[in-house]
Amino acid sequence: MKIIDVREFAVATHLVVRGTQAEIGFALAGAAIEVYGSTPRPVKPVLGRARRRWFEVNWPEHHERSRGMAAAFGVAYDDPSLCVDELNGLPLPGGCSAVWCPPRVVRNFDIHASVIETAPVRPHVVEMHPEQGLSSVAITGNNLSGCLEGINEAGTVRRRARRRTE
Repeated sequence: MKIIDVREFAVATHLVVRGTQAEIGFALAGAAIEVYGSTPRPVKPVLGRARRRWFEVNWPEHHERSRGMAAAFGVAYDDPSLCVDELNGLPLPGGCSAVWCPPRVVRNFDIHASVIETAPVRPHVVEMHPEQGLSSVAITGNNLSGCLEGINEAGTVRRRARRRTE
């Protein structure tokens, strides 16, 4: 019989946040600062303005969360040279790969081995209960402002915002 060492597995942290979208953003950023030592990353101002406008138009909830994130970091939300809308905990971004094996699509969270060896991968199960809008639960791999998988209280799974042109 082989005894499994629990240190070989990532242990998920359960995080429950409630309040306005800005308060939720503040709480998420506070957790990212505590767990990952996160700080806003510098970006070209043209990119910072474009990101802010995209969230304002396409994902207003996250746009408001970003205001709280900026407050937690102690920076101005409207500073276009700082990215305050993501809370990535790893030095290199992870990503997902997918394989289509009819009738299924199989997804995997991919991360470079050098990152795993040098940085803590701390997955979170995040419950968000906004004052307005739908409550949701998300499973993260390293980014407290996004998710690998998530579902809201209406049962809708949303992985990527997409605009339809008709």
